[in-house]
Amino acid sequence: MQPLLRNWIIAFLIGGVCFPLFRPLGLLQPSDSATEIAAEELSAQQRALRDEAAKQALAQAAAAAPAESDQDESEAAAANEELAPVGPHSLQVQANDFSLLRVTVDGKPVFNGQVKPGAKHSWAGTDFVLWASNAGAVEVLLDERFSGLLGNAKDASGLRWPAEHDLPKTFIDLENPPTGPAIPLFYVVQPGDSLSLIAQGFELETIQVAEANGISDADQISIGMRLAIPSRDGRVPDKDSPQVTAFISDEEAIALANRPTIVGRQTKLARQAPRNSPYYKTTWVTYYGRPNIPVMGILGEYDVETLASLLKEQAAAYDEVNGNQLSVTPAFHLVYGMATKWEGEDGSHLAFMEDDEVKTYIEVAQRENFAVILDIQIGALTPAASIEKGLPWLKYDNVHLGIDPEFAKVHPGQEWPGLPIGYVTAEQVNAVQRVIRDYMVENQIEGPRVLLVHQFQHDMIHNKADLDWTIPQIDLTLSVDGWGPPSGKIHKYNVLVDDDTEFTAFKLFYSWDEPLMNEAQALGEEPFGEAGFIEITPNMIIYQ
Repeated sequence: MQPLLRNWIIAFLIGGVCFPLFRPLGLLQPSDSATEIAAEELSAQQRALRDEAAKQALAQAAAAAPAESDQDESEAAAANEELAPVGPHSLQVQANDFSLLRVTVDGKPVFNGQVKPGAKHSWAGTDFVLWASNAGAVEVLLDERFSGLLGNAKDASGLRWPAEHDLPKTFIDLENPPTGPAIPLFYVVQPGDSLSLIAQGFELETIQVAEANGISDADQISIGMRLAIPSRDGRVPDKDSPQVTAFISDEEAIALANRPTIVGRQTKLARQAPRNSPYYKTTWVTYYGRPNIPVMGILGEYDVETLASLLKEQAAAYDEVNGNQLSVTPAFHLVYGMATKWEGEDGSHLAFMEDDEVKTYIEVAQRENFAVILDIQIGALTPAASIEKGLPWLKYDNVHLGIDPEFAKVHPGQEWPGLPIGYVTAEQVNAVQRVIRDYMVENQIEGPRVLLVHQFQHDMIHNKADLDWTIPQIDLTLSVDGWGPPSGKIHKYNVLVDDDTEFTAFKLFYSWDEPLMNEAQALGEEPFGEAGFIEITPNMIIYQ
């Protein structure tokens, strides 16, 4: 896919590097670099650009809908005119943004395609089913009365109207509609839902939905649970009467029931990991960043003791999703070799952490039974040369290594790492593996150890098919990075890794993902709306 935007925002502080604000595939990317700009210094203009990019990405995703939903608006409208039945009730839909709609009236499909912002459609009949997936919710009128908004920028939503209601015949000014649905409704919790998102979709406060259902803990909701949605005047639906209901289709329920387990969805090599592998029957959960540089990730936002406590809490959430299938291995994920604008005395464009600081994280990790990853951003060195600085740390049995091709200074005339985005070749990655293996053999260091390689574009690893997954002592792991809407993140991960990959990692961003995927979604246990599932269970989840 071609880049959605090529708008580069350059930010410098002492020792900082440039980073691209927008990247290909319509997915926003923060730099993993040593940009020492404070997050709060992003201007309102930059945030506006970021938000606009997100909207365009969603519109682009809608334009690339699968074949079964590829009617354009005129074709779909023609189909509607041909199939629409007459009936005592009406359904009207107005799109606020690019939307994918699927409509069934009295059991017949009458619309399946994309509508543009401002488009209006109406149908007559007795029984309606409406699905919407969009960048902005569609307005729904039942019997010419505003009944609320359906869909949002995060999930696909469904609505069924048995039409047994006796709807009031008064009209509502759509210029300033009141918040909340006109009539009390029922809603069936869908994959990717949270109580706050459900409330937001119906223009209600979370507390209103919670009180209507006697919910004291937002985590009590589960997929398939039926929630009462109060009307704007506070009425709660009668549990025995038919109401407008958002639902999970029978097909989705069957797909969820038949989905392989977390272990069953791992790559074949991961499922066969031996007992001495760092990934043996476990999921890694890492906190990424550079100490004292908050913008680079959560690791830089807290002191090491506070960070350890937070990491244990996050790991526990994954342990709950894994159940008895897999354990969890927490890890400190340090940007040990940080790319910089300044080339340094050795010309490497890399600034390495002080030994005492690294040792502090290793010792706390040993005490807590955590792992440690030392990530090196390559800079002006070859990948094999850049990794050498990390080799002596392998004497600690909980230490592992990583390289980041984004900051490989490989382009002719390139002034500093990260602009443009760098790359490595498969042979260079293989050479790094051999350097690590040889060092471990020479120094009688037990393995295997993880070698993590970052990627968020196809061309960041040239000749990827030539990667050697068989080098002893090395558990080669591909990390799919990238921040932004879950739809883009899920698509990118599913494209960049496959069953031939040895081990995989998936990165999440606390401050940049909109919204942040939950643990079950990150492990592929739950889909995220029409974006679907993470198909291959990641062996590592990285939080930046």
